[in-house]
Amino acid sequence: MAWGATTGGRRGPVMGPHRATHVKGFEVELPAAQESRLLARLARLGLGQLRDGRVHIPHLITRLAHRAPPEIFAGRFGGARVEVRLRKGAHIEVRVGFVPPLVFRKASRFIGQLGLPESEGSWL
Repeated sequence: MAWGATTGGRRGPVMGPHRATHVKGFEVELPAAQESRLLARLARLGLGQLRDGRVHIPHLITRLAHRAPPEIFAGRFGGARVEVRLRKGAHIEVRVGFVPPLVFRKASRFIGQLGLPESEGSWL
């Protein structure tokens, strides 16, 4: 019997590789003054605005809610489809969605490229 086998003691449980956290999206509110900067970043990252015909929100519900329909921008990043919804008002509500969900690190990099403050928003 080898010396290491008798004195090494029992080995603990074998830990598998660390599973990366995936996120489905990100939400944040911005001041209306940052709209032009955000739109420029969306264009630079290659996200184009979807036409009104592809928005699946019935106009009756939109009128009842007294909210303007969101502007929707879509594109691809890190192997996932990215959809950014902007709803304007006193503040801009920004909702970013990833399909399929992205690894947190890639999603965080994309949010940083958009100039959105991670500390003020929430991950979905």
